[in-house]
Amino acid sequence: MNPEHAGNRPVLLWMSLSLAPPDPRTADFFAQHYDIRYFQSADLIQGPLPGLGSTAGICFECEWPEAPEMALISDVKSRHPSVPILLFTSHLTAEVATWALRSRVFDCLSKPLQLNEASACIERLKAARTARRDQNARSTIATSHRPSATRPAALNGSDRVVWVMAEIKRRLASRPTEADMAALCRVSPTHFSRIFRREAGMTFQQYLAKTRLELASRLLVDSELPIGEIALRVGFDDPAYFARFFRRQTGVTPSDYRSRAREQQTAAGETAAA
Repeated sequence: MNPEHAGNRPVLLWMSLSLAPPDPRTADFFAQHYDIRYFQSADLIQGPLPGLGSTAGICFECEWPEAPEMALISDVKSRHPSVPILLFTSHLTAEVATWALRSRVFDCLSKPLQLNEASACIERLKAARTARRDQNARSTIATSHRPSATRPAALNGSDRVVWVMAEIKRRLASRPTEADMAALCRVSPTHFSRIFRREAGMTFQQYLAKTRLELASRLLVDSELPIGEIALRVGFDDPAYFARFFRRQTGVTPSDYRSRAREQQTAAGETAAA
């Protein structure tokens, strides 16, 4: 396998975990932004990933993700922890979604993909790639100009806040705190809070609530996940507390929001067909 890409387009490595070949309709959503390269499982488990710097993500496509497929994905993630893992499946059950969260799968989407789902995933991939590139650049500078025992650079400017925002989204299910993010940035919580609010235009807690609401709203409309599972994915152990949070933000319960969105989609489809 040679994932080096032509021009400046980053690469998405793509593998079908079913007997059928990959569905080109799924990859089509991403082909406008990435160089899609198909591969066999042995390519990723026999050694280091070639062209790691050009790889934006590793995509796995399947019908029913079962124990062997899950084991392979977990093994690939352990070997390449900095590379986002995407899973596209026709059967996104609560068990699969829970496993994906615990295995640090970057995105787990239900097939057939919808345009808004793919677009949101592409934006998250871009943010993660930018954060990874910036982090690597800072690490290189630190290694070149500072003793190895020196702590990482402090939070400084919008580039680090962009990285923090991407990290919050990645850790949403594990309920990231302001203290956690400050510790990752090697600054005090007070300094972190001040810089985050200045660059983001809102407090950490406001951004966390906004991110949770956006993901919950998308999952309610675009997936068949139970509301309790959606609550877990956005960082709530208690579905009742999640429902109160959602109603406080939107004025309706999660189930009502899902029903109304589905009704609007049906009405829009009937209007388009008329």
